[in-house]
Amino acid sequence: MMLMLQMTMTIETASIQDLDKLCEIEEKCFSEEAFSKKQIAYLLTDYHSISLIAKENGTTLGFIIGTMYVSRKPSTGI
Repeated sequence: MMLMLQMTMTIETASIQDLDKLCEIEEKCFSEEAFSKKQIAYLLTDYHSISLIAKENGTTLGFIIGTMYVSRKPSTGI
């Protein structure tokens, strides 16, 4: 008999309270090229950034942070 469990992934706004977990994921994925804890903290609190975190049953699966730069030219993002 096979037991099937349904799990629901949620996308939430990441916050500074998620910093340690985001740093852990960043280091596992990028090792030498990883953003530092200070850089991630800055991005999480920057007005021009949007930070999202994916969770499933309370477990963090991943995250994304995007930043918009506004100048006289059209807006760009990274």
